[in-house]
Amino acid sequence: MSTTVEVLKKLLDVSALRHEVLAHNLANATTPGYRRQDVAFRDALTQAIGKNDAGAVSKVQASVQTDRNAPVDGRGNSVSMHLEMSALQENSLLYGVSAQILNRKYARLQSAIKGQ
Repeated sequence: MSTTVEVLKKLLDVSALRHEVLAHNLANATTPGYRRQDVAFRDALTQAIGKNDAGAVSKVQASVQTDRNAPVDGRGNSVSMHLEMSALQENSLLYGVSAQILNRKYARLQSAIKGQ
């Protein structure tokens, strides 16, 4: 597989995981003491892409981390509905664009195989 395909597949996987984490944050927006979480992957993915090695990209592991820098309200909760919704929109856009590019790439491959 090409590095581009591996990057797109990894973006789809990570976006799906991040959607779950962000939805979990929203579900706990009123839970006292809850600290928001997010998915860390960008730095590791950027390094793997720099190697131009599909194997390195496929080995990138996303990790769910507690956001220790987010401001905390009086109940000890660090979820901001506004920021979570914004992050969900950004994440949905990333997922949608990645899926479209991957679909087009496979459509061109299928067309080449069929000789069209």
